[in-house]
Amino acid sequence: MKLMRKLLGCALAICMLCAASGVQAEEGDGEAQTMYSMEIVLDETNIDKPSLIIKMEATVYNDSTDEWSEICFRDHMSSLYQWFMYNHEGEDLASGITRAACGDNELTIRTEGVTMPSEPIDDQSAVFVELPDPLLPGESVTLNLEYSADILNDAARCAYSSLVFENEGARTYELAQFYPMLAVYENGNWNIGPYYTEGECFYSRCADYEITLLVPEKYEVIASGDEKKGETADGMTEWMIGAQDMRDVSIIVSNEYVCKTDEVCGVTVNSYYAPNHPENKNDDHEEQGAIQLQTAMDSVAAFTEAYGPLPYDELDVVESNYMFGGMEAPGLIRISELYSWFIGEDDSEEDRKEYAKKCAGTVAHETAHEWFYAAVGNDQYHEAWLDESLAAFSEQVYWRYVGRSEEEVAAVMKSFVENMPESGNATINHVYHERLTEDSHFDYTSAVYQRGAGFIYQLEQSMGKEAFYAFMREYYETYCLGEAHTEDFISTLLPYIEENDEAKKLVDKYLSPTDR
Repeated sequence: MKLMRKLLGCALAICMLCAASGVQAEEGDGEAQTMYSMEIVLDETNIDKPSLIIKMEATVYNDSTDEWSEICFRDHMSSLYQWFMYNHEGEDLASGITRAACGDNELTIRTEGVTMPSEPIDDQSAVFVELPDPLLPGESVTLNLEYSADILNDAARCAYSSLVFENEGARTYELAQFYPMLAVYENGNWNIGPYYTEGECFYSRCADYEITLLVPEKYEVIASGDEKKGETADGMTEWMIGAQDMRDVSIIVSNEYVCKTDEVCGVTVNSYYAPNHPENKNDDHEEQGAIQLQTAMDSVAAFTEAYGPLPYDELDVVESNYMFGGMEAPGLIRISELYSWFIGEDDSEEDRKEYAKKCAGTVAHETAHEWFYAAVGNDQYHEAWLDESLAAFSEQVYWRYVGRSEEEVAAVMKSFVENMPESGNATINHVYHERLTEDSHFDYTSAVYQRGAGFIYQLEQSMGKEAFYAFMREYYETYCLGEAHTEDFISTLLPYIEENDEAKKLVDKYLSPTDR
């Protein structure tokens, strides 16, 4: 795997020398893909309104059969601001590509609104950069982009806060979808699904990253891929981040963490957590850090056995101020610190056991996303079930691995199957917004997380474990570092259930026909 990455990196480096016009990839170069080279500054000049300043060189490969006259990037920070400002009046936040060039050519930038069905948000996250010459299929072009974005103070996907408020000067930046990300071109169009703060709606192909990050010297850096600390000058420390074959990169910048490390199945697992504060007996960050490490270790072992090896050699598990239980990124998962609030010395034994178990379940779920979303990608807006249902089912793969009985698993899955969405529709592969009720996300959660997991479990039971996991290993290996759609899942499954009418009925019951 490492040799393959090195060879691919050499081919991409050659492509980057051809900056002004499209260059045809030669046969034998390997599969070309996007390369991001970024210089990023975390600017705290205004400590109450920090920002990111980014200079990006993006080498984009046309992997379609169509000519491209323009290229679409997603500014998801813009989407995040719209949601935040809708709920918090008075905030003034901004992001955007301020300049685009191709060689000596200054390029026109236009922003296109993204349709938000039944939502009060004006999503302007689709940004199109006009090319000086059409980019032909199989060719690549290098664009130079300048981008800036404010960082909001919140418990959001991309924001800053502190984990331990008792520590003066404590601050943690959690940076996700913080740079212009190349949209996916598919079926003759740029895929520009809307952004929602509840439920992931991202879609991107694997790319390679070379990032130079300047941060105030008081901070350490944790990132998708490999991070290396460089020199410090004028109060700023330079960090180098390298990531290969990753759909996106998340970065944590913080002065709060300690780390425990172990290794399993060739994967180094790092658990980052805040040290306990002596004046707060209610919160036990250190216990959460221990749960994170052990659960991630067991999960990696369980999923490697069930599905196949992870294509990355490191996994960072990071305690987070994120508003929900957890959030995945390639090579890095965030686990909400809310679990630490209920496993402290002053909490009841019942609460400690309950929240330790919940924390473990969340870690297992987010770790499973390293297989389904990070390795096997999917369109999360149109087909969220392909990662969320499989991750939710994989929680039970983890629980079995650590000793949960089949009777206990069956009971959990039975409750999931019986959790019928309010709409009464049993199918799970719907567009994200079609699963939302007027006042809640009940339909989305029940369909994608619960009924979807129940569907996978019933499929396992009807096929038998030997056939089911043979299918899952083939599906994972076939689409690893690529993308899969519902029809790909079905086409891989069908040879395994040719004479299994029960399994076929399950597919018909839970998966609507697709119109792709």
